[in-house]
Amino acid sequence: MSETNDPKLVKKIQDYFDNPPDIEFHLMTFLQRTKVLYASGKKCVFELVVKKEECNRMNTLFGGSVASIIDTLSTATLISNKRYRDGGVSTDLAISYVSTAGIGDTIVIECVNYRIGRSLANIYTLIKEKTTGRIVVTAQHTKYCSKH
Repeated sequence: MSETNDPKLVKKIQDYFDNPPDIEFHLMTFLQRTKVLYASGKKCVFELVVKKEECNRMNTLFGGSVASIIDTLSTATLISNKRYRDGGVSTDLAISYVSTAGIGDTIVIECVNYRIGRSLANIYTLIKEKTTGRIVVTAQHTKYCSKH
């Protein structure tokens, strides 16, 4: 798998985020505000400014929003690999909430295709607060992918 940033892939993913299909699901409002910083067949890095829509009553990232962010961005990372072009189906999503990020904080989301087998893929995600580098979330996402 390539570790080199692919500008065409960055543009393709960013275009999808900027013009998503009709999504009525409220936990997906972050998508059009997500910036793709890096994309290869192995890893993608994204940036997002936390808005009130992603927060709980304490004005920190809501766990459900975090799960949606991880599910969506790790799936984008999976399909950045030429081996899989559809998003597959989640079989497991394990999230560790290490610290918080609040309204206005910029978070950096790094997703790595750790292992891609014949039908299962494992994607690791690390979310950090941009200015401090503080880890906010770690996650592991397993996806079932049909054979291509």
